[in-house]
Amino acid sequence: MFIIYILIIGSIVGYVGSLKKVRYSFWVYLLSAFLGSFLGGMLSFGDSPLFLKYLFVNVWVVTSLFSVLFTLAVLFLDRREGKKMIGVAVVTLLVLFSLFYSDSAPSNYGGLFQEELTRAGVERVGQPIEGFNAFILLEAFSGFIEEDFDGVVSLEGRYSYNGSELVYTRTGGNPVTSAEETISSEGYGILLDRLSGRFNVNVNTEGGVALILEKLREGDPVRNSYIHDDFSIWYPEGWYAYENNHSIFFSRDEDLDIPANTDGFALSPWFQVTVESIGIEELFKQNLWNDGSEFLISKDNVRIGADEAIRVVTKAAGAGGDVLHYVFEAIDGRVFTLSHYPYERGSSDTDDFERAVQSFIINYVVDGNTNGNGTTGILPFESGAMGKVLIGPTCPVQRTPLDPNCADKGYATTVQVRYPDPTRSSLFSSVETDKEGNYKVMLPPGEYRLQALGGNPFPFCNGKDITIEPDTMIEIALSCDTGIR
Repeated sequence: MFIIYILIIGSIVGYVGSLKKVRYSFWVYLLSAFLGSFLGGMLSFGDSPLFLKYLFVNVWVVTSLFSVLFTLAVLFLDRREGKKMIGVAVVTLLVLFSLFYSDSAPSNYGGLFQEELTRAGVERVGQPIEGFNAFILLEAFSGFIEEDFDGVVSLEGRYSYNGSELVYTRTGGNPVTSAEETISSEGYGILLDRLSGRFNVNVNTEGGVALILEKLREGDPVRNSYIHDDFSIWYPEGWYAYENNHSIFFSRDEDLDIPANTDGFALSPWFQVTVESIGIEELFKQNLWNDGSEFLISKDNVRIGADEAIRVVTKAAGAGGDVLHYVFEAIDGRVFTLSHYPYERGSSDTDDFERAVQSFIINYVVDGNTNGNGTTGILPFESGAMGKVLIGPTCPVQRTPLDPNCADKGYATTVQVRYPDPTRSSLFSSVETDKEGNYKVMLPPGEYRLQALGGNPFPFCNGKDITIEPDTMIEIALSCDTGIR
């Protein structure tokens, strides 16, 4: 389609220009028009700041403009009008300058922004099959508002904000694909430009992109941690944890008193974590979750962080609605079931549960003392690491004495726990920090490497090798470099 457009524009502009020829042949005009349209088409692709700030200056307009400029240059040269020829050359250089020079334009970092935003999005909501669209990003990052996506381009359309809601309009031709709403590389550049203006952040370094992402995380809901002998989990503000037999029950009721033999569905909305020493097959059989059961709606294998799980949707026994479960099996045979009722896709309660599941970590510990039969047992433990992830510098020039506004800040990210021994499976566990960069992870005694996840190339985060002793919590600060100098 684009090649045909180049040929058409080149033919028309070349023919019109040749009508005023004096010495040069028609073919010289045609060739110059073709060269101009082709060069304009090539230059208008990518993160051009002029293209991103003025949406009417699109690939078609730039292609036509360069075709006309090249043809005019040949015409004035043909007619020996040197001053006009110089004028056309100056205009051409100014256009080139506008398209490519923008040392402080956010669009120069559109590619890095796209890479970092999608990486963080995958950590939060998983990898969408077709890629991220505006509505998924709004769900993944509470710092976004619908107005940010006004004018953002997708693979086959454009988003617009009409004053009350964000709408998507298809602009592409046929065939229609399932990825039509996926934000394009051009769209990420526009989105970065919008955020740069709203947050008043001048994105002229990689550190500017990091600051934009930090501000998008500032709106994250406050989360609380629940550390159990068997597992660790973060849960959103507004939920409260209660021990209920062999389960940990989470409810929105701040003063919940669970009577004996109470049907849990009467206390909805809720979610719970249950730990059992039972095989998954037996668990599914007991709960009537096997294939063909009238209660089973769907069953899929998924990956949550470094762990594999089974995602199960069932009908609620004895109540209306559906229940969402995630089932994990530990290497020591323990089975963890995370359940939520009522499961309503897109509801705030279900979204809270899904985010809590993403933070779920199984805790392990191995007792170094053998028991009577010479085997090693799995026991609860009170050891691990905690601390804070800091990011800096936050100002281009560090002054003495240090400006408090330029001090390192907490960085919300993921902290991975890895084995330092390359002969073992590298990733042991991972944990999400809170919005201030604080983390806590329970670990069995041993040697590990803590690694905060940064960006490519910035923020660059340093890892630290640690040794965990029995019944000891150590405090480890991790640092990330914004690249700002």
